[in-house]
Amino acid sequence: MNGLSASGKTTVLQKLKNDTGYTVPTIGFNCEKIKLNNTNIIIWEFGGACKLHLMQPSFFSGIIQNHDISCIGLITVIDSTNVDDLVNDEHRYDVYDEIQRILIRFPGLHFPILIYANKQDLENKLSIDEITSQLNLNKLCENHPWYICPCCALTGEGLIDGLKWLTSKHN
Repeated sequence: MNGLSASGKTTVLQKLKNDTGYTVPTIGFNCEKIKLNNTNIIIWEFGGACKLHLMQPSFFSGIIQNHDISCIGLITVIDSTNVDDLVNDEHRYDVYDEIQRILIRFPGLHFPILIYANKQDLENKLSIDEITSQLNLNKLCENHPWYICPCCALTGEGLIDGLKWLTSKHN
């Protein structure tokens, strides 16, 4: 699971674990095992404020080569209220770059991409259509099944729906 700083990654992960504790920005990464029906899902969450996220493609490559994994997918968490994170501006790193970096590293893998459009409970949120357009997802993810799941990490709304979609792509 990746995303930019303050998008809600840690809150998503904690809510999926039914952990209602206080969240702090992730330095490095968190790894948690989530059980959904009869499926075990291991989620690696990378902190968005550190340079470690630039190493994600190499990290994923090591996991794929060294472990018996029946399926793999990418979860990206975005802040639906922050249009600046979505716009592909050559002077700063954004969500588009975050997804593209992983897709370029694994051209032969056609894994599903789940995008949690977090903070959908707020008034100034972008719609799913606006997010799709801003990220140019039809082009960016053209060789991958993808889905934008509206959610609210604080309440948990939409989180299970996203994981159900993701696991359905491997059944």
